[in-house]
Amino acid sequence: MRGASQLGLVVSLVAIGAFLAEESFARAGYPVISNSSSHRMATDVPLLIPEVNHEHVALIDAQRTRRGYDRGFIVTNPNCSAIVIVMALAPLHARFGVEICVVTTMQALSGAGYPGVPSLDATDNVIPFIGGEEEKIEAETLKLLGRINGDAIKEARIEVSAQCNRVNVSDGHMASIRVKLERAASIDDIRKALASFTSAPQQLKLRYRALPLPAGARHVRLHRWQPLPPRSHSPGPGLAARRRDRVGGDHQIHPRRS
Repeated sequence: MRGASQLGLVVSLVAIGAFLAEESFARAGYPVISNSSSHRMATDVPLLIPEVNHEHVALIDAQRTRRGYDRGFIVTNPNCSAIVIVMALAPLHARFGVEICVVTTMQALSGAGYPGVPSLDATDNVIPFIGGEEEKIEAETLKLLGRINGDAIKEARIEVSAQCNRVNVSDGHMASIRVKLERAASIDDIRKALASFTSAPQQLKLRYRALPLPAGARHVRLHRWQPLPPRSHSPGPGLAARRRDRVGGDHQIHPRRS
């Protein structure tokens, strides 16, 4: 396909059609950046959150060799809730090590796409199951937090359990995340790890709509977090985190005991 490397295309396809289309475009010399789940868990395809695992782009060379691509390649982005969860886990995993993660999501109606959830199902209701979502979060989290090992990713050794709920909120997913850390951390340690986290996009001084691109939690509060305030007052991507204390005040988060 002449001039493929100079052209940029945006194509919308359902997941079934995306699998073959993505391979066809990559083989024709196009870089394919996909929102589809079709290739996310392929061993030679980067599943990318630039703030978390930018080094995984090294898989592209192995992918080209294995699949016979010349200039093209496939890179995928994760499930929408997996992005939120891993952005919160990455600073903790880097600093303290995450051993177990149990997450409950409260996902906005926008995540269901168009036409989305029927109004009679969504109004005054919580839908306590989203087909395929829990499996995606549990699998993708391990790949995202994994390490390059030759021409593949060695998945993170974390036990992940997810329960996904659709809630009557227009936009802004929430996740209640409970973690068991390998090394002890105080509440202040957790706050500093989340707020200070930076990665390649910040080092490269990338911007989003003329705004600096944040990596760590833009807001770190320890009580009563909601999706509406950051959605309304914080343009651009970012992470808002909170932590509710148990009755009796702050307490330590302890590592595994042998």
